[in-house]
Amino acid sequence: MKLLLLRTNQTEKAIVGSLFCEGRKICDTLELAGIIPLGWYKLQLTYSPKFRRILPLLTFVPGHTAIRIHAGNTLADTKGCILVGTLNEHKQCLHNARTAEQKLVDMLIVLPPYEECYLEIATPRYRAAELECMRHSA
Repeated sequence: MKLLLLRTNQTEKAIVGSLFCEGRKICDTLELAGIIPLGWYKLQLTYSPKFRRILPLLTFVPGHTAIRIHAGNTLADTKGCILVGTLNEHKQCLHNARTAEQKLVDMLIVLPPYEECYLEIATPRYRAAELECMRHSA
C-alpha cells in the first residue's frame, strides 16, 4: 500500500497537508516545520508506549526516531509527529482527530503481514518534478 501526504501550506512553524490513499483523501495533516524531509518512508504499525495504543511509525526519518502519525489538534500536541484530523476554516488546528487516526489505523491493520506500506511526503512542486523525471526515464 502507498499513501501520499501532500503538503499544501507551510509557515515558519507549521506545515498543513492532506493524506491520500490511492487518490482518495483520508484526512488533513498538521506537522512542525523542518522535522520530516520530503521523500519516501516505510510505515509500520507498532505499539506506542507513550500513547498506549497501536499507531503508524515512520521508519528511517533522518535525525529522528519514534516519528508517528497520531491524533492531535494543535502544534502543542506534537514534538515532531504528523497529526491527523479535519482542518478548521482558519487552518490553525485540527478537529475530529481521533476519528481520522482510527480510520488510518483501520486501513493499515487489515493489510496482510507480507504487504508493506509506504508513505510519500511531497509538495505539489516536488511531486510534479518527480513525475516529470519518471516520464523522461521511461
